[in-house]
Amino acid sequence: MTTENNKKNYSRDKARKMVKQLIPNLPRNIIVHHLDLNPLNNSRDNLSLMLSGNHIRLHALISGHWGRETDTIRLLDRLESWLVIYNNY
Repeated sequence: MTTENNKKNYSRDKARKMVKQLIPNLPRNIIVHHLDLNPLNNSRDNLSLMLSGNHIRLHALISGHWGRETDTIRLLDRLESWLVIYNNY
């Protein structure tokens, strides 16, 4: 289990480094999110940027521990706008 966690942490760090090549001053409160929820998949099409609070809420929504359907739709709309910014950078 520890080895798997190390791989995921390494992959998350790698994803952040990839984004920082495009956005050198990436604020610490911006999280690089893996769209397919696989932290080992660092293809550019699988990465999006989110505020850390939204990232926490998104994972809570996915796991069914937070919010209503309307909150999910609003959060996904915000995620989509971050994707547009990231993909057009």
